[in-house]
Amino acid sequence: MLNKDHFIDTLAISDIRLRIKQAMSKNLNKAVQNVIELEAFLKTEQRLSSVNSSLKAVEQETTRGE
Repeated sequence: MLNKDHFIDTLAISDIRLRIKQAMSKNLNKAVQNVIELEAFLKTEQRLSSVNSSLKAVEQETTRGE
């Protein structure tokens, strides 16, 4: 049977592992919910970062063309 601490210890990304430990989830289900939520936040941040980089590149190209 998988317990909460074993689940947390098997997380591949150390930053996520640390944040989930800091959340002090009371049980395995809550730990899983926290991981899913954190991964969603991180993916959203990555997408926003990518969009911002693309916008900056377009702005630079536009400025050079003037």
